[in-house]
Amino acid sequence: MWLRAAPCLQHSTTAFSNTSEGSAVHAHNTLLQGTGSVRVTLGALLSFTIAGMSPALLAAQTSPPDSPGCAQAVLKVRAGGLPELLQCPQSGPPALAKVWESPPVDPELLNTLSHATAGVRDMRVLPTVIKAAENPALLRPVRLAALRTLVRLYDPTLEVDFKTRPEDGANGRVFVMMGKWSSTPPGADGAFPITQGGRSEILATLERLCDRAADVELRRVAARLRRALVD
Repeated sequence: MWLRAAPCLQHSTTAFSNTSEGSAVHAHNTLLQGTGSVRVTLGALLSFTIAGMSPALLAAQTSPPDSPGCAQAVLKVRAGGLPELLQCPQSGPPALAKVWESPPVDPELLNTLSHATAGVRDMRVLPTVIKAAENPALLRPVRLAALRTLVRLYDPTLEVDFKTRPEDGANGRVFVMMGKWSSTPPGADGAFPITQGGRSEILATLERLCDRAADVELRRVAARLRRALVD
């Protein structure tokens, strides 16, 4: 089903500072929400900043070890090793995060990067995917790939694709196609699965783009995706 990107939302449930696109945004959501006591050990915590937020500590999650080929897959990640990282819940996400710091522009590599990231769902990759989605210096296809990845990280059962009409050119209207897996989606959680706080930050990212992105079509796409996630 083809859907024209929706207009921006008029009301917000996430508070953020009034900064320009690409600036640090201070969201009120935290990256980790939980109750009860947590036993913290060295190496079991991850601290990082997302869009200007204060560093958050992540408790270690139980996950299977990397497969034997992961060391080589990480080394050749820029040369087509992305699919192999699906078997690397420990070392895969950091390697993917490095690629997102300077994402490829080749459509095939970009598509592979998006699917690989969605297949190893991990909080460690979330900051760089968000940064790519919000970076006005990146080409629109790269930012759209980041948005598609964020949707899959939020809800792995969803699938998103974007199309433009050839007559509109590279900067023409963007049409959103969404579907839902009828069976178990591919991939698995990484060592640090996406938390509820991480999902809240994904929604906040879509909201910021909807409100502030200079690319009007990107704003409309962000609004459409956010509405699909919260409806």
